Amino acid sequence: MNISIGIFAHNEEQNIEKLIHYLSVQTIVNNTEHNMHVFVLANGCSDFTVDFAKRKISSLPKNVQDKFQVVDIELSGKSRCWNYFVHNILKSDVDVVYFMDADILLPETDTLNKMLDFLTSENQLKVVVSKPVKDLDIKNEKLSFTEKLIKYSGGNLTNYKKSVCGQLYLTKYELVRHIWLPIGLPVEDGFLRAMFLTDLLTKEEHLEIIDGRDDIYHVYMSIRGIGELISHQTRIMIGTAINELIFNTIRTQPDSMESRTSYLANISTSETWLKDLIRENLPKWPYGYIAFKHVTKRLRNAKTQKMTPKRALITGLGLLFDALVYVNASLKMLSGKGAGHW
Repeated sequence: MNISIGIFAHNEEQNIEKLIHYLSVQTIVNNTEHNMHVFVLANGCSDFTVDFAKRKISSLPKNVQDKFQVVDIELSGKSRCWNYFVHNILKSDVDVVYFMDADILLPETDTLNKMLDFLTSENQLKVVVSKPVKDLDIKNEKLSFTEKLIKYSGGNLTNYKKSVCGQLYLTKYELVRHIWLPIGLPVEDGFLRAMFLTDLLTKEEHLEIIDGRDDIYHVYMSIRGIGELISHQTRIMIGTAINELIFNTIRTQPDSMESRTSYLANISTSETWLKDLIRENLPKWPYGYIAFKHVTKRLRNAKTQKMTPKRALITGLGLLFDALVYVNASLKMLSGKGAGHW
């Protein structure tokens, strides 16, 4: 099987060597039955990511290091890097593609192999997602109040098995070759999920093509400060609102894969398309830049659960936090920092 792995790295000199080590001991990378290529996609790096990656690769056994390649991309940005990887680097004969961020950990040596086995064992599957686990969840020491707040923030608001976590996922190549990401997209996860499940919004969601398992996971370094948490959640809220606007715009195009593939390819070449779209369509009455439904998601979720005094307190604090994020997100959108800010 022809397999490619893309590692998205922007100024990751602190993490890239560690991830390359984790990958070098993955069973799938050492399986000689596969034709494996691992691309370190160093995009817009101003640090020593490229040098450190090359140094680490040169220390690997020859049969493993030959599978790695460092690609030094001048422009930064996840959208640009994703588009370049999929449409300029991947070969047309590739079967499956792993997408991963450079700052994750893979504690189990068979994680990638389990993802592939899962994908190929279920005929309807086209996307396998890895369960994101915060390092705080496996921390042995006693957590501070702030760490507890961060640990429980947002984790129960989505079903990871039916979501795309951009930190690590596996897809069949046939699924990604029709997709281009708009430049400046704050959150690519939700955009990709919609494109995957609906064939570029030409049909209803087909949830059966995406899945995950609890034994397939990766660990990521959790946010540590309240300010950082607010900034992160602000990006998510802005990204969700912008994705909704993009989806409505895509739906105005002819209802065919060919037309929408061409449309996405065209807009992905513009540095200003997304900013222009936001300026021309937002704010809207009565909610402004971000629909109220994005703020009340936690409350709607709480209605489906048994309410205890502790849960009620957590939900109340969460709603206050969401309101703060809503105000912060609206102010950033007002100042023109919605697209391309992260």
